[in-house]
Amino acid sequence: MSIKHSFLLFWAFGLIIPLTQSLSAQTSVIEGIVVEESTGDPIVGANIFIAETAIGTTTDQLGAFSFETDRTDEEELTISFVGYQTKTVPLDLTQEQSEFHFHIELEPDQYKLDDIVVATDNTLWLESYDDFKREFIGSGYFADLTTIENRWVIDFTRESGGALYAMASEPIIVENRALGYRLQIDMEDFIWKLNSGEGHFYFDIDFRELEPRNQAEYEQWQNNRQQAYTGSLQHFFRSLYRDELSRNDFEIVQQGSTQSADIYPQDRNTNVIQLLTRHRIPMSKFNREVKAFYMRGPVDVLYGQRSFRQDTRKRAGLRPEINNLLFLVRDDGTLVNRQAISVEGYWANERISTMLPSNYRP
Repeated sequence: MSIKHSFLLFWAFGLIIPLTQSLSAQTSVIEGIVVEESTGDPIVGANIFIAETAIGTTTDQLGAFSFETDRTDEEELTISFVGYQTKTVPLDLTQEQSEFHFHIELEPDQYKLDDIVVATDNTLWLESYDDFKREFIGSGYFADLTTIENRWVIDFTRESGGALYAMASEPIIVENRALGYRLQIDMEDFIWKLNSGEGHFYFDIDFRELEPRNQAEYEQWQNNRQQAYTGSLQHFFRSLYRDELSRNDFEIVQQGSTQSADIYPQDRNTNVIQLLTRHRIPMSKFNREVKAFYMRGPVDVLYGQRSFRQDTRKRAGLRPEINNLLFLVRDDGTLVNRQAISVEGYWANERISTMLPSNYRP
């Protein structure tokens, strides 16, 4: 399986600074039911959230919803579901009441756009969401502990050929309890060909540290981060930048073989200068914070220690996607021209649930 992996334009890192709250802060319960306007039938899986926040939930099998908030302002409650017109209702949390009840009626809004059919029922949206989550978040232990908190901001369309497109009306909020990060993701592009298992997604991402529940969780996060980093694409590009590939158990070989190949560092020349200028990188940063490399064609990368009896190293692939085969690498192991290369092999399995900030150090 191949994937044009997202090479991040920037990775920001910060600390969550908790706001001091009064111990007597009021908690309000927001609850109600969402039905179709014409029939009164419950709508399952509708999204209900306080506008411009990640506070909300989805309706259950009876169309009912309930969630809590400690906000105390005048807000708007947004109710959305694919195939229905989005509705907003006022929510005055300044009132001295602890429970707010709503009966929401949504009006159908079905449409088509060329050969792209928009899902207009709960089953299709949930199927699309499951496909999206599997490819965006990933699968396995780390993914099981990673949650999209505001899935209602994501809409989907499907082509007749099976391609899935995802769009987000605002940043996607993800909590990764496997690595200890809260992520804010600005998704630029997502398309996945479900029939062939190929696709690409590009995004910018902001990392914030979570507060561990206890020392054991903190230590588990450190172990998981080390595991996610070791042998990763970030680890490889950082090693390439520092000329430490062999030291860190990476070997570049010809595609599909074990014969040696190479990725060549480039001095400042006309093509490199044009690339730096295109990405607005000052010449003073060249070979200090950014280096240029050249590929003659596709290569494979082996990772791990080679055994005398059997070569059990992991194999990944790098494929140039531009004509001049040049790419720029920052000292933190991120690509400047992130669409210059696609990846295959075990790197193609890297997803949001295994992502680390660029300043991570094992």
